[in-house]
Amino acid sequence: MTNIVISLSSPLGKGSGYLTWSTSFENYVSGFNIVVLNRDGTYTRLNPALIPCSECITGNGSFYAYAIPKHKSGRDLFVQMLRGNGDLIGTFGPAVKQ
Repeated sequence: MTNIVISLSSPLGKGSGYLTWSTSFENYVSGFNIVVLNRDGTYTRLNPALIPCSECITGNGSFYAYAIPKHKSGRDLFVQMLRGNGDLIGTFGPAVKQ
């Protein structure tokens, strides 16, 4: 997973933004979660449902954009990639400001 970037504007209003990222492959991937790293080292998921992968069938890579509600910076925003069985492949980031 590459190019995890947070923009500082979105249609959700002041303080919101878009988190974008790219994948180079999507073999046996079920989808993605956007998470924020808490001070205690735990993660809080921001998306209400799993963001489905768009190239799961082909195995190719893809580009994604997800609107994020109020945030101060991307330094605590990460993208988690999940396997087809729901297991975590990895947590990628943090996002960088555009």
